[in-house]
Amino acid sequence: MTAEFFVDACGRHAQRLAIIDGERRLTYAELLRAAAAFRDWLQSEAGVQSGDVIAACLGNSWQFAAAFFAASSLGASFAPCNPQWRADENRWLASRLMPRVVLLEENGQSGGEAAGVPPLVPPAALTVCAGELICGAVAENFPAAYLTTSGSTGTPRVVPRTGGNLTAGAANVARALGIGPGRRFLSVVPFHHSNGFHNCLIAPLLHGATVIMMRNFTPQACAELIQRERADVLIGSPFLFGLLADRVADPGLLSSLDLCISAGARMPAPTAARWLQKTGKRIRQLYGSTETSVIASDCEAEDPGQGTEGVFVGRAIPGVEVRVIDGEIAVRSPAVMEGYFGESSEECFQDGFFRTGDSCYLAEGGGVYLTG
Repeated sequence: MTAEFFVDACGRHAQRLAIIDGERRLTYAELLRAAAAFRDWLQSEAGVQSGDVIAACLGNSWQFAAAFFAASSLGASFAPCNPQWRADENRWLASRLMPRVVLLEENGQSGGEAAGVPPLVPPAALTVCAGELICGAVAENFPAAYLTTSGSTGTPRVVPRTGGNLTAGAANVARALGIGPGRRFLSVVPFHHSNGFHNCLIAPLLHGATVIMMRNFTPQACAELIQRERADVLIGSPFLFGLLADRVADPGLLSSLDLCISAGARMPAPTAARWLQKTGKRIRQLYGSTETSVIASDCEAEDPGQGTEGVFVGRAIPGVEVRVIDGEIAVRSPAVMEGYFGESSEECFQDGFFRTGDSCYLAEGGGVYLTG
């Protein structure tokens, strides 16, 4: 399903710029051909078939994008891994998902080989293919991707994301944030992270926007890339915005930014104030999870501040229902996972709503305030 949406997007936006990755620029038509070439390469080099799992220890790059859509077209599941993971962490995931192959950066390290999984390095020039990206039949509940939770409250859990989950989540975010042709995303959040995968890769590329890859972050390099490529959307963490606010001397480098979104943690008021003073733009809050994709977004013209208690994270975005169950925010939408991989998930659902574990309350007008 995800590959079919991608093929459709490439047809509608064929000559628009899809990816900027250093000196390499790919239109949607070229990215489609790159994905088709990746599909052929995965089949010939690794024998990947429908139902297989492909693990990817890749940084933010055009290869990551092409490999994901190639895997999707084959009916294979894509499992992004942190390239910084140690061997034992990679072995943990490999022992659970049993991938057919692990895709590595050149000179990359992986525990996959030690777990009996062959590593492959995608060729740097694999972009030309005479064939088309043919999408195989995929069962509705088949995982297009396996993402891992942060593990901040315990052992990481594996979250299957179906093609329906991914396309629904991307559509919800596109409507909420106004993602479409002309938008230029600076993709600095790692794609192995749910926020980066869902919001900085899938959502823009299924809706005709341009993705600007940032492989290695430093504040000055990031600001210079924003200016050079005229990026107008930046999704990041409070830490990232703090570094840019404090260490980039020339605010003109950030002047093209129009939509500044923070996710992953509470935005400290001093950081938000420094950013507003430097750029004239208010940082908007985005709230979601690996299991649900985006739940709520702050689209207010002015900063609503805090409520009597808790932190305002916006209102439920289009296509997402929220309710409070026993003081806990619960979510229902086509973007929500069906259950964790390899473990019972019944206790996480009630009346069709996924219980996030986050304490909250809903204010009059639907504002979502997190309290813990």
